[in-house]
Amino acid sequence: GTGEILRIGADGTLRDVWTGINARALAAAPDGTLWAAVWPKELRHLDATGATTATAAVTGNVALRGVAVDAAQAWIAHGSAIARFSLAGVQQGQTLLPGVAGAVAKDRATGALWAVAGNRVVKLSAAGAIQRTSPVLSPFAENPYARLAVAPDGSVWVTHDQLSTVTRLNPDGTIAARRKLLGVPMDVAIAADGMVTTFAGSDKGFADGPLAEAKFDTPRGLARAADGSLFVADTGNHRIRKIKDGVVSTIAGGAEGD
Repeated sequence: GTGEILRIGADGTLRDVWTGINARALAAAPDGTLWAAVWPKELRHLDATGATTATAAVTGNVALRGVAVDAAQAWIAHGSAIARFSLAGVQQGQTLLPGVAGAVAKDRATGALWAVAGNRVVKLSAAGAIQRTSPVLSPFAENPYARLAVAPDGSVWVTHDQLSTVTRLNPDGTIAARRKLLGVPMDVAIAADGMVTTFAGSDKGFADGPLAEAKFDTPRGLARAADGSLFVADTGNHRIRKIKDGVVSTIAGGAEGD
């Protein structure tokens, strides 16, 4: 399909639907605009109306896997590298990683970038230099569905779906803790107060209602709202779900093609 981007308010209201954008990863800039990694190899900047204001082709033979942005530049993971772009879409540099690039996340307090690199996680400076490399976190050379998020204290949380684990790294990249989960973790989200939420799947299906009774199908993304609500990209059900006060509701989507 051509893909679409949904813009949802903190109250769960569907604000906009931007069509014709096959985005594989999204990152919101401090000014409220959006950067998208668009299949197969394009970085695109969208303003508040969804209009494209800048594009950049990303070289390489592997599709894009993650994007992050701050007030100065955008970062995109592709192949075994992280490329840096100005906010005008001009490439400024590229850093080769010790493994296949995956999810990325910004530490907004320090300006550093954390990225999945094969079976490790690396920390890059704002200039693209590798500053830290974690120990091996997975026996698998590629971890395309590993996800990570940076907490306010600088720690980094990493989920590995192939291992059903969530790992907390210290700011220096060393392992602080690791936990085996009962289900397969699909993503991790961290609130402003430091509360960490991960989604470790249950039986596939679709059902709204109390969280203990609700069903999802291959959720692949989490996002926290300012009021504590959790939004879930329920990929298999083609829906956006909202979890608030222990109750799950559907706020957008439906059958494939809706």
